[in-house]
Amino acid sequence: MCDEKNITISNNNNNPDIIMDAVISFLAVFMPITLVKRVLSLVLIAAGLDNKNIHILTGYGDSTIRKLRSDLRKKSISELLVIRGGGRKAKSDGIEKEILNELEKENYHTHQQIADMIKEEFNITMSVTAVSRFLKNGFKTLKCGSILVKLIQPKNLLFALS
Repeated sequence: MCDEKNITISNNNNNPDIIMDAVISFLAVFMPITLVKRVLSLVLIAAGLDNKNIHILTGYGDSTIRKLRSDLRKKSISELLVIRGGGRKAKSDGIEKEILNELEKENYHTHQQIADMIKEEFNITMSVTAVSRFLKNGFKTLKCGSILVKLIQPKNLLFALS
């Protein structure tokens, strides 16, 4: 559910800041604010505005605008409209299937046991929280009923919920 904002712009008001805020608020209903600002910046670049004015209207920094200008010359528009996730790669990046296969072979009852197995088998130190997150996301790639069935057996239910 999104917040409804009543935005009114009188015909007598030609203030670009107010118009830009209204356009950003309107478009934010349909797409993430990051993408809204990127699209508006690309339109302003194409319209020939300088970096200073684009900064004033969108809030983007000079280096971001320069990067957008460079990317606009090198990439297609569709590539520029993709929002990538931030942050670093997961420790388990690239070996998820191997870890899940190992989990299907053996009988692990706790997240700590799984973290210990990952340390021994793959030489990667993962916290119990990271293991929980990995398992939550990893179950999407498993066949129905593998490790999930092992963890939810009545004797293991207490450990699976911890």
